[in-house]
Amino acid sequence: MRRSHTAVGLVLHTDNVSGLSLSDVFSLVCLHPAKEGDLSRFCSLYSLHNRLLEQAPDALKRLYQPMLFDREAEHNVDDAKVLSSHMFQWDRLRLKGPVNVNLNRKGYAVAGIIPDAKTEAALTAVERISKDPQLWFEAPLKRGQLQFLNNRKVAHYRSNFIDFDELKKKRHLVRTWHRDAGNVDYDGITT
Repeated sequence: MRRSHTAVGLVLHTDNVSGLSLSDVFSLVCLHPAKEGDLSRFCSLYSLHNRLLEQAPDALKRLYQPMLFDREAEHNVDDAKVLSSHMFQWDRLRLKGPVNVNLNRKGYAVAGIIPDAKTEAALTAVERISKDPQLWFEAPLKRGQLQFLNNRKVAHYRSNFIDFDELKKKRHLVRTWHRDAGNVDYDGITT
């Protein structure tokens, strides 16, 4: 089961990382909040990148090289179960890339590959640095509120939560992804 379908907290991540084309914008609409927890946290990818550059330059260098991401069965049956991509890319105009350490680790596990020491050190550096409260701000998502984020510049996190027992009160969020170009499907690739 995808972690996003559970009450377990989610590490700092961008959405749609297991798709072939990262969505440009991510949004969440809160129809019903959780009973407790479910705090949102946001971090600029530029801030995370620059902190890695200062504190773990070797790790950052590794994050510019291809690494595996679990596709979480969000693909066609005949497609590969893992995706090889760079966590960070610079196209001379902007920084971009899929960020999700959990899906990296799962990607290697699904592929049956043990990450090398440089890969593991890079993933650990992202985890450690992304926990620094100076890099992020928090905001609860209340009923009727909307989070609308640039998925290429801002990563987000969700804390653990406790839900209501009554079905009509259970946490219910609607997530959407938006692209400037490409298909409307999960991968967003125009064929």
